[in-house]
Amino acid sequence: YYQAQRQLKLTENSGKCNFYRMISLTKLRVSGNKLFITLKSPARFQNLTLGQRSNRCRNLSSLAGGSRNSGSARTLPLGTGIAATAAFGLFSFVAINQDQVKTQCEEGGETRKNSSPSTDEEKDPYTLLQKCMAEAIGTGIIVSGGCGAVCASKFGASPLSLMHVATAFGISVALAVYTTRDVSGAHLNPAITASLAVNNPESCPPSVAVPYVLAQMVGATAAAALNFAAYRHGIDALHVLEKVKRGSTASSGLFSGAFHLLPNKSLIKTNPGALFAEIVMTTCLAFAVYAITDEEKTVPPGAAPALVGTTVAALVVPGAPLTGCGMNPARDLGPRLVAATFGGLGGGLLAPGWWVYTLGPIAGGIAGGALYNATLGKKKTAQQ
Repeated sequence: YYQAQRQLKLTENSGKCNFYRMISLTKLRVSGNKLFITLKSPARFQNLTLGQRSNRCRNLSSLAGGSRNSGSARTLPLGTGIAATAAFGLFSFVAINQDQVKTQCEEGGETRKNSSPSTDEEKDPYTLLQKCMAEAIGTGIIVSGGCGAVCASKFGASPLSLMHVATAFGISVALAVYTTRDVSGAHLNPAITASLAVNNPESCPPSVAVPYVLAQMVGATAAAALNFAAYRHGIDALHVLEKVKRGSTASSGLFSGAFHLLPNKSLIKTNPGALFAEIVMTTCLAFAVYAITDEEKTVPPGAAPALVGTTVAALVVPGAPLTGCGMNPARDLGPRLVAATFGGLGGGLLAPGWWVYTLGPIAGGIAGGALYNATLGKKKTAQQ
């Protein structure tokens, strides 16, 4: 389809025309069971009725598939012809089903709307409760998969290296985003939610941001509780083996990584240094998330979750030896509460520096989104 956008030039019996721009400037968007098409096109196309557009699309579909009505028709590679036929066929199908399409034609600075009998305002198919459930489930997937890998390494005697753990976090993030993005948008991280609330408030107002953050905390805590239940005997055995008493500073070190996070004092001596590291890593993550999910860019939507997961894995490798590479307040606070409640550490987990893994990612997320909008993000006009 994208190849067809760039390569396809169609002709009519009367000669060459710019009708192919209908496809090259088309944008598709799905909401519920409706498919919306926004397009810019020549005035020649705008003046047609939906029925005429449908017929014209069908004619051009057959031409793109390889029929040669005139010697001036361009011969296309087989793959491009198939892609073009599919694109025109899809557009034709939607145009015929007028009760499921809203066509918006734009030319110059004026906007015309030719819409089928449908409401002008889209209805969100999901309630806020469903979206919060998706956020909780997605964040739980990340904690159960990523932190679970660390639990397996520390408490299950699994010979997992840093690359294994980074891969587990990356895959968990990708699966979580694939699972929830169509319902809630897959924030799955209070830092990303805060970033959107500050940098794109129209997409994440406070009425959405606050419930999302609470849901993410619930999901992370529940997943951490499941990890603790699964590895509780291994946790006990490790304390006995290391001759460490529950509630001590050394016990907090044994839980570190699998549940809460602690900076590596041999590499980062101070809490402000750990805070700076978390800000930098989360800035990189948020910048990448904005770039990958920008609709104006060429990243295929289906690849976005995998690329976000790859970004997380790439950041965990250099960042984990420094601070544990939190980048997600829910990933630290939820497991931290579980370790404090069931691990026998109590208030010992709220030692000086615990705030590093909350304030650092939030500040970094906001900074990363602002940096992208100021540099690579497309500036929108007042009309847009």
